Amino acid sequence: MAYRTCLPKDIIVFVMFCPLRYRLTLRSLSKRMALRGIEVSHEAIRDWEAKLLPIMGEALRKRQLVRRRDLPEGAWPLGLPLPGHRSGG
Repeated sequence: MAYRTCLPKDIIVFVMFCPLRYRLTLRSLSKRMALRGIEVSHEAIRDWEAKLLPIMGEALRKRQLVRRRDLPEGAWPLGLPLPGHRSGG
């Protein structure tokens, strides 16, 4: 069964991350969205979380893995000097 929504993807992603960032309950989040003019029930938010959070988490893990692979071996991303090594110059 294909699940379709009338809301744009960016709003759905915003609603998905709000409880994580601001420690909101689903009911208080739906009330907050209603203040912004977006009618969404807490049941819909729960359904989105069940369906989309695993997909979003997997995408974020892949992105972090790619970032780690981009670093050359032995490179320090913060530019911290290593004991016994000369700084390049």
